[in-house]
Amino acid sequence: FYDVPPGIYLLDVLSLTQHFSQMRINLQPERIKVLEYAYPGAEKSTAPYPLVLQAHANLKFFEVREPLSFKHLWKNPMMLMAVVMIGAMAFMPKMMGSMDKDQMKEMQEEMAKAQDPSQLFSSFFGGGGNDDDDD
Repeated sequence: FYDVPPGIYLLDVLSLTQHFSQMRINLQPERIKVLEYAYPGAEKSTAPYPLVLQAHANLKFFEVREPLSFKHLWKNPMMLMAVVMIGAMAFMPKMMGSMDKDQMKEMQEEMAKAQDPSQLFSSFFGGGGNDDDDD
């Protein structure tokens, strides 16, 4: 090291693709002492001078994005709900065609009640009387 005043320095190599050790360099006028830390918190070890740095590992910061596939679409809960609803819409007319006439009339009467939600809920929860009988 030329034109560097004596002292303790920390050498840290910044690389986006590889991991290097941290080096603590103690520069004294008569000698140079180098300590190597493989990773933060690791045991220190002496390193030879002149320094020869070698990468410990290759770094991957980003994962490769998976390509779009229909298998992933079917795992989506919204897609599953849409398929169930479309299936119900497809099979509902077939179910209506196989009903008895009495069941069909009863269902149509209930649909007529459905125009007034208060009557519909009162029939569901057992409130069957009219409010006009409050004498």
